[in-house]
Amino acid sequence: MLTPEEFNPQYFGDWKIKTERNNKYLNFIRGHDCIDCGWPHELGRIEAHHIYTGGMGIKCSDYDTVPLCGSGARGCHKNADKTPGKVARYQVFLPKFRKEWGELCQE
Repeated sequence: MLTPEEFNPQYFGDWKIKTERNNKYLNFIRGHDCIDCGWPHELGRIEAHHIYTGGMGIKCSDYDTVPLCGSGARGCHKNADKTPGKVARYQVFLPKFRKEWGELCQE
């Protein structure tokens, strides 16, 4: 067992958790309408919601985010144990946003 001095939440044995950060990508995601209710991004309150967790206190990669309105994002946290299918439904959107982002980066 690790002592508190030896414990580093970014490392587990030889495996390092890689959490990619990209503020430009998050802003790109916030520029889309909510995928849950269709709330238009022009009206604001769209969040880049991380759909996975990297563990306690560790966010997943910024490339694993979807656009949700404020109430949609709160609902995910509030009802996480009651809506296991939401993450699977949100995963469908990840390739779409990554492809759009890749095309924007090539311009």
